Amino acid sequence: IYETPYSHAHSDSGSLDCNWVPNSGYMVCDYSSNDPPHNHLSVITYDPAANAYTEVLIRQESKPSWNKMTQSGDTWTISSEIPYKGKPVMSRDVFIFTSPNRHITRVQISSNNGRSWTTMIETTAVKIAS
Repeated sequence: IYETPYSHAHSDSGSLDCNWVPNSGYMVCDYSSNDPPHNHLSVITYDPAANAYTEVLIRQESKPSWNKMTQSGDTWTISSEIPYKGKPVMSRDVFIFTSPNRHITRVQISSNNGRSWTTMIETTAVKIAS
């Protein structure tokens, strides 16, 4: 986690467990992290009629949110709006799949409607089991 106007630099560790539900219409991901401690659950689905992905994110500390997901090659982006010091800011999680067993995630914030982005968090996820 980087030193930014939105975050303080420190190390963190966590786990991410994603699985398709038996009918393959939804992917469910459970994410937990240690510093600060939190646990998020997301459900991702694809609507072929709209040619669009959607994520429903459930956090223990706030109401569920519905977020658009876009895909461009090996890069997937989930965009949302979050409160920061009483004002809404844009947030995005950028997933860059570098191989079938590895991806980089960047959590970024924009306070100017997406004209510029500040990377707060960068992680590397490695698949350890099938």
